Amino acid sequence: MSLSYILIILSCMHKAKGPANVGLIRKDFGKLYVTGLIYGTVLMTLVFIALIITGKADVHGIQMPSPKTLFMFSVIMWIPQGAAEEVMFRGYMIPKVKSLFKNNEKAGRIAAIAISSAMFSVSHAFNGGFNLTALVNIFLFAVLFALIYERTGSIALTCAAHTMWNMFQGNIFGLSVSGNETVPSIIETDYTGSDF
Repeated sequence: MSLSYILIILSCMHKAKGPANVGLIRKDFGKLYVTGLIYGTVLMTLVFIALIITGKADVHGIQMPSPKTLFMFSVIMWIPQGAAEEVMFRGYMIPKVKSLFKNNEKAGRIAAIAISSAMFSVSHAFNGGFNLTALVNIFLFAVLFALIYERTGSIALTCAAHTMWNMFQGNIFGLSVSGNETVPSIIETDYTGSDF
């Protein structure tokens, strides 16, 4: 899976004629990436706390998953996975859509955010448990990340936040990630609600 994500990143960079054209090159890339690691961790932790408070999730164990190598490969896989989706839907797609609106920058920005967010949402439509609530949530997630990209001019923050969101959701808190099968996790959680 990691290899396929890397190929997606390389393909988008090739089509955009370089990493700078998909938001991967900036002087403050490292600082933005670290900020994104914090944002993704905090955001998913707040979601998990909300699930516990509302009775939708119940923690019934903490453990180091076995085998440890499968857990580590699963954790590492989120790095290219988050980056691939951010490169494809934010770094590559947003500038492409905006370029169609050369005479109206504001309309181009709105269209780019809306279209890239809709495409991001549709790309998850065949995942388990996808329903109207999932569609609205993932669309809002995509809009937030598109706005962050627009604000920073880089996908560094969103790449890191996306990685940590998925990693904490799956490998730490034991929830399914976007309706996919649960990955090895540190916290054993019972969850009542949609698979997505």
